[in-house]
Amino acid sequence: MKSKKYPKISVVMLNYNGLKYLKKTIFPILKLNYPNYEFIIVDNNSTDGSKEFIRKFKKIKLIENKENLGYSKGKNIGVKRAKGEYILLMDNDILVRDENMLFNLLKDYSEKMAILYPVVLNKGETSTNLYGIFYSLTGVNYNIKFANIKKILKYNKKVKIGGPSGTIFFIKKKIWRFLGGYDESQIYNLDDIDIGSRAYIYGFENYLYNKNFCIHLGANNQKDNNTYKNRFKLLFSGHGRSMIKNYKLKNLILRFPIF
Repeated sequence: MKSKKYPKISVVMLNYNGLKYLKKTIFPILKLNYPNYEFIIVDNNSTDGSKEFIRKFKKIKLIENKENLGYSKGKNIGVKRAKGEYILLMDNDILVRDENMLFNLLKDYSEKMAILYPVVLNKGETSTNLYGIFYSLTGVNYNIKFANIKKILKYNKKVKIGGPSGTIFFIKKKIWRFLGGYDESQIYNLDDIDIGSRAYIYGFENYLYNKNFCIHLGANNQKDNNTYKNRFKLLFSGHGRSMIKNYKLKNLILRFPIF
């Protein structure tokens, strides 16, 4: 029996030809210890058997797009259909390790917060740079420095970040709507860097959740040349658009040429 005491949380996952990941990442979500949540998977017209596999689970709400709409639009569709007061937005290759994660994220979420981003560790590694993105002279930057996961988990203070490093984050749905969701002007490389900046300029705060970590299963499959080409061909335009949209003119004049 669902209690009114617990706000509804929607777990929204985007999938495209990720069957090999879904076979590992779906089950921890279905076993989450929280009395009032729904699990939505948005499929971008997969051809690897993903949709057939997802349909086997009655507790999963499957949204089937008729074409690959890309990262931003696919996730926007999922959040729009979500009924939860809070959203846990995630990729299909993120393995959740903590069955009490929804309880813990909700407990750490504060009034001024927009995004709460769990630490992510690539499979097989002991250090990570997936602990948020930060501001620098060149704009919003992903971390170059890797930090040992044990040190991150032992750090007791709250860590303010510029935004999430994609992959997975927690946000209140009304704040997501206020920020306008993901920018759909290009299919990828204009998501986390943009929404984190928008949250910041509207007076919200983004924080790192470091009481546990999630595992990124797909990191090793991003190292071939074709994947890098497809992943980064829109990197400059994505970062550039985000800066032009969100930065004050004086900051833009200084930082855009450096970027």
